[in-house]
Amino acid sequence: MKIKKLLCMALASSMIFSVPVFAAEESEVNNVVSIENENADSILFEDLAAQEQVVSCDDFVSLDTYAERFDLESAPDDIMTLAVNGDQYEPNNGVSTATTGLTGKKITATLYEGDVDWYKFEVYDTSQPYSFVLMNIPNGCDYDMLLINSDLTSGYAEFQEGNTAEEFYIYLNETGTYYVAVQSYSGYSNSPYTLYFGPSFKTGNTGWRDTGLSFKFGYIPQGNTYYTSVSPQNYNLTYDSTIPNGAVMTDLYMDNNGNGGSWGGFYKYIREPSGYGMEQIGNLQAFNVPDMAYYVKQNWQIWGKVLYSYSFTWEPRILIGYKFIVTPQTMSYVD
Repeated sequence: MKIKKLLCMALASSMIFSVPVFAAEESEVNNVVSIENENADSILFEDLAAQEQVVSCDDFVSLDTYAERFDLESAPDDIMTLAVNGDQYEPNNGVSTATTGLTGKKITATLYEGDVDWYKFEVYDTSQPYSFVLMNIPNGCDYDMLLINSDLTSGYAEFQEGNTAEEFYIYLNETGTYYVAVQSYSGYSNSPYTLYFGPSFKTGNTGWRDTGLSFKFGYIPQGNTYYTSVSPQNYNLTYDSTIPNGAVMTDLYMDNNGNGGSWGGFYKYIREPSGYGMEQIGNLQAFNVPDMAYYVKQNWQIWGKVLYSYSFTWEPRILIGYKFIVTPQTMSYVD
């Protein structure tokens, strides 16, 4: 069994769900509890530490430790045939020809006989963990991935057998130059492997989309001193395959599109199943989303209220921005 040191021992060892565990100020408005995060901790980071265990630069060991498994001398820089027959990054068979500029990108490359692929990157931001994922290893092959420090004396690896994906998550708490080397332990193939190294958290958004919901406020004349609400309707994103599992909401926009007459005193509402949610004035699109408080893939409830309406029917569109962790399971969402 491999022994790995936890970066944050205080983090919970189980999944952190969308009800925040951090200190929060809560205020209830029309059965919607808004959350103002007072803690910079991210549920994404807590999830990552709980599921994968995040290590740090302190876990680097001497490269001699990997000598029997990973031969860094097997592919000299002057294998020029690889520049012709290999992938677009060749020759990158050693430190002096290591490919640069690929941090945070999904890489597709191949290993030919005698080949080892080197990638070089710089770390300037030590505030978040980094993901290292080697996957889509061809059948019949066993490829290894090794993270190496700038002076080539120490590194970190999590070797797997066969074509099982290799992955680890590490807090690079020291800025500077690093290298990733990919090498075959057994077998070669014309089929490509997939590699990612870079910040663990990536961003994305749903784009503007119709919710398919329709709220009829009807005729409510001006002069009312109380609000009239419509019943909540479900907008279920639980099984939306276009959104990465575990994605956490960073932005929320909902418009006031509809048809019919005018309205006044319009408020829009959205809440998750636990009852936490947000409100926004109808003529504004952007909600004030608490920092890292909500998972995106939930069965949301949406509704609204007005002071008056002249047969207004609300048909909202929505846009959600999110962050997610780069893992083998979310690699398809990485460019």
